[in-house]
Amino acid sequence: MKHVTVPSLEEVSARLSDPVKLRTDWDELRSSRAHLHNPEAARMLGVPEAALVASRLGSGAVRLPADPLDVLSPITEWRRVLVAVHNALGVSLALGQVKEVAQEGDAIRLTGPHLHTEFSAASVANAFWFVEVDDSHGRTRSLQFSDAGGNDIIKVFLFHKTAAANAERRFKGLAEAIAQTPFAPAEAPDPSRLFTPDRDHPGVAEVLAADAPQAFRTALSQLGELNAPVHVDTFALRAAQSFRGRVTHARIDEVMAHLHEPDIRMHLRPGVLQAVQVRRLEGRISALEFTDPTGLSLRLSSPQHALAFSDWAQSVTETVS
Repeated sequence: MKHVTVPSLEEVSARLSDPVKLRTDWDELRSSRAHLHNPEAARMLGVPEAALVASRLGSGAVRLPADPLDVLSPITEWRRVLVAVHNALGVSLALGQVKEVAQEGDAIRLTGPHLHTEFSAASVANAFWFVEVDDSHGRTRSLQFSDAGGNDIIKVFLFHKTAAANAERRFKGLAEAIAQTPFAPAEAPDPSRLFTPDRDHPGVAEVLAADAPQAFRTALSQLGELNAPVHVDTFALRAAQSFRGRVTHARIDEVMAHLHEPDIRMHLRPGVLQAVQVRRLEGRISALEFTDPTGLSLRLSSPQHALAFSDWAQSVTETVS
């Protein structure tokens, strides 16, 4: 692993005040590190990812109105998409066709056969359509929504060329109504009026006396033995995502854990986890829950296959305790 130098406050300030410098520094960083993802690049440069994207306004990026329901209203026509939600643990990438988009209160919900994503509409301060081409990832097309501080809320990637072309024409029309301004931190809205994901779950919580990162690695490595569909729920401050389906295997190394199924991708850093707990309902384990410094980060459960899940989870807890 290459050494990462923490940028000074002066360097960060210069990048945030000068989008051209930020873009130049970003290009230099990408040329020196193959397969560098944008969230990692933003961390290395010391800036929010929204500033990174905004540095490409006029050259791949277009600022859109910060009205996510309107921007996403045709999503059911976009065929297969990828919806990404980040939290401290990593990123959850649900793939599929969104069948319904709706807003209730401050919560916008995207629903499909294997995915359910919800996020705070009022938290969105920046919206971008971003078309990016690089040697590592090819050509990607995405909608990116971030908060007043430039922190990622959700991203939606479009794959179907015709759908993406139609969406881009519409986005260019929307962009004409607003100024194409660079990123600047804004005042955050009152948190009391913002959607917060419901982290509650049936059952009594019981903290497990186990090393949380190791317990997480063990649970993921043994998911293929469950032999039943699993619910994987991930939680961020203003967004949450649920996947329903089978996980056949996981790839785990010293730093990362990866799930790679037809309808879900996850790239996770178990080392951030601080605790693991089980939920017990009527004497059975109904869920395994993993927490990072910000709170509940990921939950595994299988309500439709409660007995099979309980037996599997019991085996996992016995292994790690």
